[in-house]
Amino acid sequence: MASQSISDISVFHLNIRSLDANHRGLCQYLELLSSDFDIIVLSEIWSYNVEYYHNILPGYTFYFELPNGTNIGGIGMYIANTFIYNEQEVQYKIESNDLVKTENIWIEVLKNKAN
Repeated sequence: MASQSISDISVFHLNIRSLDANHRGLCQYLELLSSDFDIIVLSEIWSYNVEYYHNILPGYTFYFELPNGTNIGGIGMYIANTFIYNEQEVQYKIESNDLVKTENIWIEVLKNKAN
């Protein structure tokens, strides 16, 4: 009998409270977990030096949206390079304004013919 996977996509989320300050701890924690997550979502990445952190997780592509008008906030997503994926920004994007501040990323991921 063939074995079946429990999950189709593994996702890890963490409120990082500044990727600049806590990127080493993130890498160490992921190493301790000994799991290869398909998608790693980070909230509160803040806007300090974010461009520098594209390559801290080999085998992943980094997408992010920074907060508008402040350095605190932001969302980042590392997606394993083994996937077929594309941004869905136009279709689902929630626009931030003076009353409602939000950061969001919408990405369609295809794995084993399922998305």
